[in-house]
Amino acid sequence: MEVEIIETVAEFGALAEPWRVLGCATKARPFQDFAWVSAWLHSLSAVGSLRVTAPWDGPRLLAVLLLIVRRHNFVRALE
Repeated sequence: MEVEIIETVAEFGALAEPWRVLGCATKARPFQDFAWVSAWLHSLSAVGSLRVTAPWDGPRLLAVLLLIVRRHNFVRALE
């Protein structure tokens, strides 16, 4: 297993097809769909830096952990 840390919108966009395959395999709900999450993350981009963790088993995406780094009174927090 390899874990990828995604920090840019371009890298995040490359998850679209593997995410769709993962969603079909796991019977994901609409709020877990790539398009919905992508829109949500774009709305958050003004308040923090993107950090998405994506574990892979070869070419297969296993999961996605969506995080953002924000600054609060000179302290960086991973949320």
